[in-house]
Amino acid sequence: MGSNQEVESLKGEDQSLYDCYVTASYRLNDMKGKVVAITGTTEGSIGYYTALAAVSKGAKLLLLLNRDTDRSYEAEQKIKAHAKATDHECFVRMIVCDLSNLYLVKNAALTVNEFVADDYGGLDVLVNCAGVCALPDERTVDGFDVQMQVNMLSHFLLTKLLMDSLELAAERRGEARVVMHTCAFRGIPNRMLQPEMFQICPEGTLGGNGKWFLGDLVKQKGPFSRYQQSKLANASFAMALHMKLQAAGSKVKSIVVDPGFAKTNLFGRNSTSSEPDLISKTSARFRNLLSQSPANGSIPTLVAAFGPANLCQSGDFFLPAKQSTGLADKSVAGGVPVKRGGERLTCHPLNIECVWTSCEKVLEVKFDISRRSNNKMVDDDSDYISVDG
Repeated sequence: MGSNQEVESLKGEDQSLYDCYVTASYRLNDMKGKVVAITGTTEGSIGYYTALAAVSKGAKLLLLLNRDTDRSYEAEQKIKAHAKATDHECFVRMIVCDLSNLYLVKNAALTVNEFVADDYGGLDVLVNCAGVCALPDERTVDGFDVQMQVNMLSHFLLTKLLMDSLELAAERRGEARVVMHTCAFRGIPNRMLQPEMFQICPEGTLGGNGKWFLGDLVKQKGPFSRYQQSKLANASFAMALHMKLQAAGSKVKSIVVDPGFAKTNLFGRNSTSSEPDLISKTSARFRNLLSQSPANGSIPTLVAAFGPANLCQSGDFFLPAKQSTGLADKSVAGGVPVKRGGERLTCHPLNIECVWTSCEKVLEVKFDISRRSNNKMVDDDSDYISVDG
């Protein structure tokens, strides 16, 4: 999932904009007494720099939800070292959360809920940041397309199972936030959500493994078409969650971000198969020309997660002002596109309906946010074991 050489190449990248946001008191809230949970925080990722910012802004508890890998533990140690070097007392803990395995997602949610309930008074911010891209047409242990499950289905389930903790924090401290990650490829190819992309199906039946320029842009099938579906699902889910939270009178906010192009290790990662890299060299070079450092790429996420309450409303969509780089700007405010005709796919009623109903159907769950008790893990949690780092 990204070599040490790749991680080393990210060091030394310009992060002046990131430093400006983290150090300027008016750009991000003081997070003292707050609890933050982030998926996908290995070094060089958007989640990693979001975690460092949470520590710098004084979060009381930081939960790192990662796979059980050496890179995850290495990142945990570096984030803990950063916490020790600051003046803030931030307890950092990693909890194993493998998004390609629904059983482990449920275990992670159970551990988080138990951990934050009594001593910390709930969960203030959940950043659903982890993701995979351009993987072969393979299936998880649960039978779903690996990109759709890791990027969308497991985050839907995790959010549902942590909603009680989010509501608890919102009641006690005024608000809580769920931050979803999408990307610029949510509209490339320009295609509405397809219900079949969420369903269990045999390997090789969702477009195959062709290189993305030809297979995806022309034929609209292949690794990037599957990726587009998962990232559009992320954006539309955030809007659906916003609408349901508002209807329920909740103080939890649902916000979505697009980091722009950042030089993270996301692109070009493969699954454990022997398939060659599914991103063509041409597209990789094109991406690198437009990319910013992962630290600067985390700016929209930092604003969505820690920005001033009056500037961060439920239903907001933050992305770089220059599309791929720059200060955080809004393309959607309070669920309404800033520009007429903007974010057509993200805010399309059919996509908003599709992602919610499809996730509920294939996961066989009911995400009812009208009452907190409806989203508890299970009546008897004896079927789940504690799996954490």
